[in-house]
Amino acid sequence: MPPSTVRSLREHFDVQLHDLQEMLIRMGIKVEEMIDKSMQALLERDEALARQVVEMDDIVDDMDLSIERRCIHLLATQQPLARDLRLIVSVLKIIADVERMADFAVDIAKKAIRLADLPRVEHFVDLGRMARLVQEMLRDSLRSFVEQDIELAKQVGDKDHQVDRLYAQNLDALLRLMNEHHDYITPGAHLVLVARYIERIGDHITNVVERVHYLVTGQWIELNQ
Repeated sequence: MPPSTVRSLREHFDVQLHDLQEMLIRMGIKVEEMIDKSMQALLERDEALARQVVEMDDIVDDMDLSIERRCIHLLATQQPLARDLRLIVSVLKIIADVERMADFAVDIAKKAIRLADLPRVEHFVDLGRMARLVQEMLRDSLRSFVEQDIELAKQVGDKDHQVDRLYAQNLDALLRLMNEHHDYITPGAHLVLVARYIERIGDHITNVVERVHYLVTGQWIELNQ
C-alpha cells in the first residue's frame, strides 16, 4: 500500500476517533445539565422541571446507544491496536458510567417530585454544594480523557474524597434532624437518598478518571478505595 494511502487511512481514522470523543463530550454535557436541573427542581420545589429531567433520560439513552454502535463499528472495521484500542474500549466503559449518572439524576428528580408537598428540610443540609462539586468533576473528568491528562484525572479523583466527606456530614445532619424532629423523618429520609445518589455519581466519575490512567499508561489503578 502506498505511503500516501496509509496516511490517508490514518487521517480518516483519527477523524473518526475525534468524532467519537465529541459524541462522548456531548453526552457528558447533557448529563451535567440533568444533574443541575434535578437539583434545581429539588431545591426550588419545581415539579415541572423535575419531570423534564425524567424525560431527558431517553435522550441520554439514545446517545449511549449511538456511541456504543460507533465503537463497535470502529472495532470491527479498523481493528485498532494498542492505544487506539484502549481509547475505544475506554469510551465503551465510560458511557456506561455516564449513563448511570443520568439514572441517578433521574432518581433525584423523582425525589424532588415526592418532596413537593412535604415539610422543607433542605436548608438544614448543603446538598447543592455536593452537586456542584460532582458537576465540576464530571466536566474535568471528560476533559482529562479527551486531553489524556493524567494530572487532571488525579485531581478529579482527589475531589471524590471531598464528596465523601460532604456526604458523611450531610448524612449526620439529616439523621440528627430526624431524631430530634419526627415531622422531618419522611422528607429527611428522601434527602438521605438524594445525598447517596450524588455520592454515587462521584464514584462513577472516579471510574472515568481511572480509565484515563489506563488509556495513557496501559495500567489499571483503583481510586475507589
